[in-house]
Amino acid sequence: MIILKAINLILSNTRKNCSRAIRNVSVRVIQTSSKIVSKPNKLKFSQTTASPNFSEEGKFAGNTIGKIAGKLKNGGLKPKDVPIEFITRGKTNLILNTRSSLALSRANIPVQEWNLINRTGNTILESNLSDRLAKNILTNTGTDVIRITLSGFGQNASSLK
Repeated sequence: MIILKAINLILSNTRKNCSRAIRNVSVRVIQTSSKIVSKPNKLKFSQTTASPNFSEEGKFAGNTIGKIAGKLKNGGLKPKDVPIEFITRGKTNLILNTRSSLALSRANIPVQEWNLINRTGNTILESNLSDRLAKNILTNTGTDVIRITLSGFGQNASSLK
């Protein structure tokens, strides 16, 4: 009887410790859910074309891909200053910040040094990504190839500034 009580006490403590450990892990996952812990080696574009100019709003408003790449090369910006958001679909990591990723690539910054932010599960961004993929006639596997287009000259005109 004493042995059974001891076993029950051990099991009870083990359950409590496991429960506590699970709660601790859950909190850590929630706290880091916007960051990816292990950086993916392969990222794909979620669109087939992009303008060389950043939008008029946001961190790099008024800049071109080339200007941001230049700032990364000369130390005016660090890779951590150029966040790259992505969403994982299946085994594919789809880039949401196309121009920022192109600037990092053009500056020869290895993907392992990029400030990658996993936005998988964000319903608004997931919906925007689905719309973008459909507009570009892409599947959840994205594309490795992107064309930089000049506005006002049609989709066949390309430029990299």
